[in-house]
Amino acid sequence: MYMKSNIFIALSLCFSFALFTSNSAKAQSGCCPLPDSLTVTSVTDSSFCVKWRISDSIHCDTPKAAILVYRPIGAANWTTVRIFYGSGQVFGTSCDSITSCLKYQWKVRNVCIKNGDTTFTDYVKGPNFTANCDTTLFVKNASKSGSSSLQVFPNPAHTSITLKGSFESASKVKVIITDMQGNSKLQREVSLVNGVLHMSFDAVTWNKGVYFITISDGKKTIKQNFIKE
Repeated sequence: MYMKSNIFIALSLCFSFALFTSNSAKAQSGCCPLPDSLTVTSVTDSSFCVKWRISDSIHCDTPKAAILVYRPIGAANWTTVRIFYGSGQVFGTSCDSITSCLKYQWKVRNVCIKNGDTTFTDYVKGPNFTANCDTTLFVKNASKSGSSSLQVFPNPAHTSITLKGSFESASKVKVIITDMQGNSKLQREVSLVNGVLHMSFDAVTWNKGVYFITISDGKKTIKQNFIKE
């Protein structure tokens, strides 16, 4: 009786182990490994580059490509970039153009192709980044007889923002500030002193995000943006 009991226990353990290994193999078959170690490698005021580990696995299919999407935080649409991997490639990389001063979010997913079947991983988020700000915008007149310049500071801002610039051959300018949805946040006609604009405004109650400045003297227009944090 004791021997039969031991045999029964041994058979039960073997059956349980076989079931576990079978389920594990099934769960891993036909899978596409997630990208990992997502890193921003460089950012300027007009471009960015990112990098991630492809993460191949002996238990999964080999990724053949990636889909990278990115957008300014708060924007409705994503920009999509497709990247194809080379044989034996360990890291995926991509560089693309962006807009000065905007804060961006991005994510990547792998694409696996095996026996004509295509599978996609979930998206993996990378760290957010902010495009560098060119806080001085210089615009020459078509007549070459004058010029206009604008400084926006601090940028990014938390409470108040100051605009400072020169507008030759103008006595006043119209200042308009809008948010990313196009809603007007400020409209003001400002008189210049010897062609110089110097104004400040309070944005402490404004939502975090990117705002766009348009300044016109009736002949020419200067556009700039800033981030409210």
